[in-house]
Amino acid sequence: YINRKPNGRIFLNRFVESEFNFKKCENSINIDVGVDNRFFNKIEIEKEYDLVYSGSILGREGLISELQRLAILGLRILIIGEVDDKLRNYLRLQGDIFFSGRVERSELPDLYRLAKAGLSISPDIYPFNSQTTIKTLEYLASGIGLVSNHYGWINQFSDEYNYEPLWTGSIKTKGDFDRFEFSEIDMSEFSWDNIFNKVNFNNFVYSLLT
Repeated sequence: YINRKPNGRIFLNRFVESEFNFKKCENSINIDVGVDNRFFNKIEIEKEYDLVYSGSILGREGLISELQRLAILGLRILIIGEVDDKLRNYLRLQGDIFFSGRVERSELPDLYRLAKAGLSISPDIYPFNSQTTIKTLEYLASGIGLVSNHYGWINQFSDEYNYEPLWTGSIKTKGDFDRFEFSEIDMSEFSWDNIFNKVNFNNFVYSLLT
């Protein structure tokens, strides 16, 4: 309401544009999150884990209890990222949970491919349930399956791309996970190159400078 009107605006997506109630956005584009090219270089690696989880743990509602539940069922789980000693020791008591610690971003694709699937847990509350889940895109781009809870964005993604994750609510036993056939999905449109080309990013910037 108080900022000067710029020559152009870049929004994360239409959801952000509409939620902030911008009235006149003739010169605007939406650039959602993309996936680095390194994730698309698929290499067959022998699986060491059933699941991999990458990202923050604290403050993500339902994640710790779900990790605990899946470990008790017998799934081998790799956690990538910083975990304090107290939580690390607690999770280790639940089953086969392993920790890589914090790693360089370049190491992520190969670590992902050590697992059959990536775990994504997001709270189904506003605005988290409407945000693109970058880890989900990375898991799928690297060629592994997806295990997820139900929430707004993933439900929409599943319908739009005809991709069915293994829903966490469907895993009652280790066998439920082992028997599930994860399908592959073409994620090339989510590469940064394709995202910028799709919105004609260079032309958009040049049009604002002339």
